[in-house]
Amino acid sequence: MSAERFTNQSAVFTGGADGIGKAIARRLADKGAKVTIFDLNETRISATVAGFAGAGGSLHGEIVNVAEDMDLIAGFEAVAAFSSGGPLDIMINCAAIVGPTNRKITDVSTAEFDLETAINLRGTVLIAKHAIVARGRGDEGTRGRGTRGRGAEGTRDEDHGPLRLQVVAALPSSGVERGAWPLGSSGGQSAAGDDIVDGT
Repeated sequence: MSAERFTNQSAVFTGGADGIGKAIARRLADKGAKVTIFDLNETRISATVAGFAGAGGSLHGEIVNVAEDMDLIAGFEAVAAFSSGGPLDIMINCAAIVGPTNRKITDVSTAEFDLETAINLRGTVLIAKHAIVARGRGDEGTRGRGTRGRGAEGTRDEDHGPLRLQVVAALPSSGVERGAWPLGSSGGQSAAGDDIVDGT
């Protein structure tokens, strides 16, 4: 991975205060990215930010519930301010929980099921939705058209071609899932996520 590949790129990591999210965030920060972590655990956020500062990385943290629209709106506004108003370049979703395991479905409460689906399903959709908006920040007309199975499409950046945001989701039950959300193209899988996750 080139030492300058991610210089000044804006990157967001949900669940970034611990585990795989924290590890990838550190790697990108070391390569020059402006990293923001979203997490619900304020203590872990503070510890992670302090650790990155000690290592010379550019990172800040926001307390965000990924299952809540207003939290994500405020979080991505903070990201824009941190990156001087520029668009989002990289979105890594590591916010997920492992629900009830080794139990009969009759022993799983509705509250437990609702919490798991709120974070792992609703949260994943909302993250992608708001990340796409953040990627097209300042570019009027950007809009999602994901219902036709072609990803999310929007306008074209005349200087750099179709707008593209790489969204990577790492869920505890399924390993790493990679997907590209092309803004302004007809779809297609991007390989950028492979480089980020595999560290090549």
